[in-house]
Amino acid sequence: MIECFLTNLYSIDVMAPFCLEMQKRGYQCHMALDELFWKVSYGEHFDIQKAIQKAKSWGVKLNLRLNYDIDIAVTQWRVDWALFGLYKNLKAKISYGLGLNKIANVTYSEKLFDYYFIHGDFEKKILLENGIDKKRITKIGFPKLKYQKINFKISKTKPIITYLATWDKFKKINLVIPKLKALKDYDIYVKPHPLQSIEDIKFLNKYFNVLDKSVTIKSVVEFSDIIVGDLKTASLFDVIYYKPDMPIIAVGTSDELDLYYDLYKDFDLLVLDDESIDINKLKHKNKIKLRNYCFNEDWVLNKVSKISPTLDISEIEVLKDRLYKTYKDTYNEK
Repeated sequence: MIECFLTNLYSIDVMAPFCLEMQKRGYQCHMALDELFWKVSYGEHFDIQKAIQKAKSWGVKLNLRLNYDIDIAVTQWRVDWALFGLYKNLKAKISYGLGLNKIANVTYSEKLFDYYFIHGDFEKKILLENGIDKKRITKIGFPKLKYQKINFKISKTKPIITYLATWDKFKKINLVIPKLKALKDYDIYVKPHPLQSIEDIKFLNKYFNVLDKSVTIKSVVEFSDIIVGDLKTASLFDVIYYKPDMPIIAVGTSDELDLYYDLYKDFDLLVLDDESIDINKLKHKNKIKLRNYCFNEDWVLNKVSKISPTLDISEIEVLKDRLYKTYKDTYNEK
């Protein structure tokens, strides 16, 4: 049996399709959340009622108690090991996206998982370079996108450019906005990241048509003529998953090209630093080879020895007291 430990509301869109795909392959798989973790955490991404509703919409079981005796517990990056470590048996990590910013620097704690569920050969290469045993790696393709639906449509009056905004320290909103404002022959839409701040959304809304966070990438690909994204956003590769010949413009700085230039060179246009977006320079490349490199599957789940840490279950009250104080300080103090 497999239990997917939810770290926030956003993770349901990764875990639920994973469960559906696992069930198709004969595994019992469900989602679970820790009520205290969610109750003391701040914001829409820790709303239990929304989580229950979202799980129902996917048709995947959601437990409000953790089963520490489950065969395999699955989570995402930056998990709180003081809580996740209460699981007794095998523990796994699943990639929520291609992970250009995260997976390249596999930290010590991230090397403690027994299994790694990844999207394809690109991530496998990174994990192998960081010393992860190939027997612990299972390529699962991209269930998150495989089960996505079109949930938004637009009646066009002009060609549409959609900007896929990022939300973390790598975001380039201030760099992208003036470049997009200059494109008068297009209607500009913005798809915010599910974790995009309210401040970011208000700022973007001054200039462009900002979509609801729930609009799927599959919808965006359906109505867009050109996609614009920050150099380090994995969402650009989500677009390639659906439509390898979609024109993609990546915006960023010269310094950001170095790490993954072999991936970026297959985009249709790179716009760096103070350069403007010149639509006439689009190369209109077919990125099918890039798609096949980043997203492929074999679903081989090898039997492996346990290396992940397990905490003494008797310490749970102490740990939850610490957890409460941590999240109260992190999210509730202004």
